[in-house]
Amino acid sequence: MKKRIKHTLNFILKEVILKYLFCYILSVIALVVPLFLNIDEPWNSWLISFSASIFSLPVIFIIYNLYVSALEKHTQDKISQKINNNVINVFARFIYFTEYFYYKLEDEKNGDEDSLNKLLTYSEKELFKLISDNTFSGIILFSEFDSFDTYIDDIINEPVVCKYANQEDISILIDFINSYNAFKDIFNSIVSNDYIVCGKYENIDIQESNYAKNNQGKIFYDAMWLLDSENVQSFYTAMYPIYEKESLLLKLKLSGTKSQEIAYSIKSVYNCINRWLSIHSDSRISISKSIVMNGRLHLDYDITFNQYMKNNISICNRF
Repeated sequence: MKKRIKHTLNFILKEVILKYLFCYILSVIALVVPLFLNIDEPWNSWLISFSASIFSLPVIFIIYNLYVSALEKHTQDKISQKINNNVINVFARFIYFTEYFYYKLEDEKNGDEDSLNKLLTYSEKELFKLISDNTFSGIILFSEFDSFDTYIDDIINEPVVCKYANQEDISILIDFINSYNAFKDIFNSIVSNDYIVCGKYENIDIQESNYAKNNQGKIFYDAMWLLDSENVQSFYTAMYPIYEKESLLLKLKLSGTKSQEIAYSIKSVYNCINRWLSIHSDSRISISKSIVMNGRLHLDYDITFNQYMKNNISICNRF
């Protein structure tokens, strides 16, 4: 309340009084002269009319400026909501992706709103326990992770964002990019000392994807559950810097040092997300509906349903 009163008083002083002080002084002079001096017509009437006109100019400009300010605020609110939706889209998909570090491939991963928000509350110690206890697959550890940093960078570089986003928002998004890049860098240097082999998936096949495409000509691979001799179910699509099928099918346990490094890095990215949510979205990831395809979470504004073919959907996404 005090902040609002202070803002109102500051607006009156700067935008109503000081900005048009010369008009007020000129209006008073034009009014005082015919009142105290004996001036013949039509000059007397002309000075009074001039005084009234000069005094009305600030009123007109103040009303106009208030209208423009209200219009700009409405526009900024709409654009801010659009920016927030795009950012939340990326954040939600990243949080879902981190579930691969807490649960086995065959475990169910939940992309609902409550589950995503709960993960953001975990401490670094809790994340370390989940990661160190988990059994990983080379399908995840040795893949090229999605470019969440690039998605955020594209949002920042949109002209409308540059115009309307405040510096605090930009700072948080840049911190997210840096933290996520640090997270990805961990997996550029995984060596045999960072894990032990504890088995192999015999019920998974990996083949070059017939559906996922890349405009740079890179090859995607589909990891599929072997349901029986004739049926398979694709569950994860990714690119691999070095494609060695046998290595990708291995079951791995990470060392304590590597698990700690990953936990610290994930928590750093979560902290950036929580900072954003503390300013926007009532401190929560908010989604109306989502779907998981190719091992990734897609939110409602990524999904287009064909009204004539209820089972046919389109996913707008980049890898």
